Formats: sequence, C-alpha cells, structure tokens
Amino acid sequence: MKADFWRRVGRAAYVSLALAGCALPSPQVDEDARIAAVVDGWDDRAHGDLRSIVVMRDGRVIAERYFGDETPATLHDIRSAGKSVTSVLVGAVLHDGAPLRLDSPVYQVMNDGAFPHDLEPQKKTMTLEHLLTQSSGYFCDDSNDAAPGNEDKIWDNAEQNPDFWKFTLSLPMATPPGENSVYCSMQPNLALGMVQHATKEFPLDAFDRLVAKPMRIGNYVWALDAAGNPFGGGGLGIGARDFLKFGQLMLNGGAWNGRQILSPEYARNSITPLYNLRRITYGYLWWIEDMPYKGRKVRAFMALGNGGNNIVGIPELDLVVAIQGANYASRTTGKIREIVPRSILPAVREQGDDKNALVSEQEYTNPYGRSDDGSRIQVPK
Repeated sequence: MKADFWRRVGRAAYVSLALAGCALPSPQVDEDARIAAVVDGWDDRAHGDLRSIVVMRDGRVIAERYFGDETPATLHDIRSAGKSVTSVLVGAVLHDGAPLRLDSPVYQVMNDGAFPHDLEPQKKTMTLEHLLTQSSGYFCDDSNDAAPGNEDKIWDNAEQNPDFWKFTLSLPMATPPGENSVYCSMQPNLALGMVQHATKEFPLDAFDRLVAKPMRIGNYVWALDAAGNPFGGGGLGIGARDFLKFGQLMLNGGAWNGRQILSPEYARNSITPLYNLRRITYGYLWWIEDMPYKGRKVRAFMALGNGGNNIVGIPELDLVVAIQGANYASRTTGKIREIVPRSILPAVREQGDDKNALVSEQEYTNPYGRSDDGSRIQVPK
C-alpha cells in the first residue's frame, strides 16, 4: 500500500481499547533456552529492520525481544499479514452460525439475498471460498499496475471510489472463479463485506465478540476505507504477543484455551495447500511452505506482510514464531522471512537429539516470488 498506514488510520480507523490483558504462558528455563540465546545474541545493527520477535514452543513463550523503540505495547503495522487475521474473523463468524457458508455466492450475499439484474454468468458462480483463496477471477492483481483491482491504484483513487466493496464488485473478470489464484488484496477485503451483509453486524464488532475477547487480544488498530468499511486486505496495527496468538490458534486447530474459535475443518483447510501462488502455496489467506529441518522437510504455515511481518507456525515441532519488521517496500523484507529456517530451526531440538550440539545457521533460499502459476492443487480426500 502506497499510503502511509498511520496517516490513513489516524483519520479513519477503528480503535479497540484493551478488552483484557495479553495473557500468554510465561517463559520457563529449559532446553529451549538455546533458542532464546540465538535471539538474544543478535546484533541490533545486523537486524536493524526488525522490531520484535516472539517464539513459542510447546505452548510457552521461550524467547522475546524488541528492537529500536518497539515495546510490547507498540501497535505495529503488520501489512498484508492482516489478511490471515481476516481469515480468522471469517472463520469465527462461520463457526458462530452466521447465515453464511464457504459456497455462498458473493453477489447474492452482497445484494442482500438476490442476484443483481443482468449479472454476468461468471460472477454468479463466485463464492466466499474463492475470495479466501484469492481465486475470484477478477482482473485484480497487486503486482500488475494495469489491473483495475490493483490495491495501490484503488487506495490512490479512494476519493473517487470511497467504498472499496462496491468498487470491487464492479471489476471486470479475467478468468472463471476457481481457475487461478492471483494475489489481490481486494478479494479478502470483499470477504469482510460478505460478513457484514450476511450478519448485519459491523465486522469489527464481530471480531471483538468472537475473536478478540476470548483470545484476550489487547489494543489494536484496523484500517478503514473512506466509506468507513474495515479493510480486510491488510493494515492492522497490533502488538507482537497478540500477533503471535493467531499462529498458536491455527496450530491448536482453531481452539484457544479450550474454546473453539474456528471449526477444526476450517482451521485445517486454512493451512492446507489449496492453490499454487507466488512459488509457494496458499490456503484460506494463509501461506504454506515446506522448510528444511535436520535433513528433511517440515510443513510451515505463514502469515506474510511487507516489511518483514510474519507468523511462522510448524505443527510438527509445536513451534510458532511471530516477527515484526519495518523495512517496507525493501528487498530485505525477504531476508527477515529467512530468520526462522536459517536461524531458529537449527536451534530446535527433538526428543533424542544431542542437547549440547552446536547451533549453526543452515542454508536456505526463499522461494517466494512472482509466478504465473496460480493453479488449483488437488487435495486428497
């Protein structure tokens, strides 16, 4: 997004006051202290783009560090990692019993129950699930300046088209829904429009009720468009520990402290490879990648945002890492994402491993990048 986050939300933002403390289990001294030692040993100059990192293993915070002026109370702009939070909100609304399903037609819901007159046939087949997998088929590509649904272009023209949901519905089609996944922030944003139209509840009221309160999320800031609609494509300001909680929620199968926030099926599909996208894979607004670990691959799910704002969860190792960075629109954003596979994973030990073995970085090349392959992945039954 070209517009400055804080300037934008300073004029129009939904601010939630703390509903409760940001409670996570406290660190304990044990074998995983080596991970804390890795984080504590970093040089501020070498990691100057970082603002915070929190590591959780086996349900406990084992490492936590803040850089520069960042503190646990800082509401940090996580950029497009907010898309994964949008996925959580949509899933929570579905689990709550809203009159909304993954196969609900977009235009029927957004038109309050009836398809618009003379709607083109392809748009009639577009569903909520297509928005969550970025496979709506709209001519909407955040890496293509010529695309009418390009996010930067829409923000730059917000005065002419203040209601982003309405504008997105008018976009032309490029492919049939479900055929191809293309990264475009207006798709998850429109998913929030479906939440509001289906439930008749302001989406952030639903977020407070179904997600923030039970998960004890503290203060947060959520960007709005010029019409006052919450933007579901990114632009969420949140503290590091609360950011981490979304990764732990997914690792727990959608449950938090014994309460099911998401259905297990929705949580599972969210972090299952459903489409190829940008040289890795994609579920319901979560990225998936197989990372190297001890001579094998371990599956990681990720929330990814510009500037180096990432959640990395690895269920096989019961590991969640939340990283917040501030090098927006820089090549070093990808370098921050390499921290987990290069530096954190080599410090993770399993039962039977030599606890005294030296920790050294492993080779890793970030595969993320532009690609024309947005094809659907056949998921085994």
